[in-house]
Amino acid sequence: MGIFDGVYFVSDFDGTLLDNIDYKISEENVAAIKYFMSEGGKFGFATGRIISELEDFNDLVSPNAPSVTCNGSLLYDFSNGESTLVGEIGEDIIPFLEYVEKAYPNVMIDITTDHTIYHYRTNSSIIKHKSISNADFAEVKHFSLTPHPWLKIAIWDEPEKIRYFSENAERERLDKKYKFMYSYEYCCEISLASADKGAALLKAKKTLENIKTVVAIGDNENDVTMLKNANISMVPSNAVEDAKQSADIILDCDCNHSAVAKAIYRLKEIILSK
Repeated sequence: MGIFDGVYFVSDFDGTLLDNIDYKISEENVAAIKYFMSEGGKFGFATGRIISELEDFNDLVSPNAPSVTCNGSLLYDFSNGESTLVGEIGEDIIPFLEYVEKAYPNVMIDITTDHTIYHYRTNSSIIKHKSISNADFAEVKHFSLTPHPWLKIAIWDEPEKIRYFSENAERERLDKKYKFMYSYEYCCEISLASADKGAALLKAKKTLENIKTVVAIGDNENDVTMLKNANISMVPSNAVEDAKQSADIILDCDCNHSAVAKAIYRLKEIILSK
């Protein structure tokens, strides 16, 4: 038996597994994850990114359990290529997007699917978007032509317009079914309110056999539900305050100093001390 038998460990991506300097996974993190899996542990990513953005990192780490993608809307298992839909945006969003299209003539609307980000209209934000994402992109003549499932929608425009859009009356048009996230100064993201990393984590656990302990590490507000739903939760020292308050353990290092590796070896100490 391995030290980590029965443990499912899920790590947030940007700001936790990836460092904030060159956006790479450190050699220490890679080695620790491989050691964790060799000792019987099940490892997966938990991220807002989509599958095509993670493929290069999959080659490096090779997770052996379901990963939470698109902020909890989709589970994807890189080890066998199987996906499980957690939260899909419905057709009821279309009248709202039609309103946005008319109210903001220069807006760019992105619709994220499992492998591709489709964009309707193009403005200067496409350059910014592609600079922070290595996803597969495709242009559509109208947002309604985007293939399903729709996992996330992003509205891109000038910062002052996005700020107004994300903070005021538009969100009320969709009641409580959808959530609005002001992710960048030039971008507002919309997703199903019930789809988050925490809900996806619990769904992933049900797909695995003999899991007794779920461990999560994250650094940002979208990690809070995941941290709360884990049996053991950890955060790097650079985590936001809400994440720190939701965690069992605050590590003495940030993501630029292999926090995931530190978390795995801290977990080993906890297990061996029992």
